[in-house]
Amino acid sequence: MQRLPDDDICTANLAELYLICFSEETEFALVDSLDSTFDVVDDLVRLHPMLASAVVLTSISPAETARCIALVAAGPLEDLIASHGDQVIDRIGQ
Repeated sequence: MQRLPDDDICTANLAELYLICFSEETEFALVDSLDSTFDVVDDLVRLHPMLASAVVLTSISPAETARCIALVAAGPLEDLIASHGDQVIDRIGQ
């Protein structure tokens, strides 16, 4: 189990990094260095559903393309609902 950092996680920054991974303008070499972003979001979905829901919802808001929204929806949002739907459904529905 990965431990969260002791300092605050900025959901907006994490959401922005997550979206950068899917940007068509992101260079392939940069995507490799952003792999840890996927790991952090995955860990949040599994271990900290309320924090993960904040990251997911923040990712969807500024998404510039339908492709980005679809990748968030078919990835962490789907996993979050499948694993912790009873805990996060009200927050997601707002």
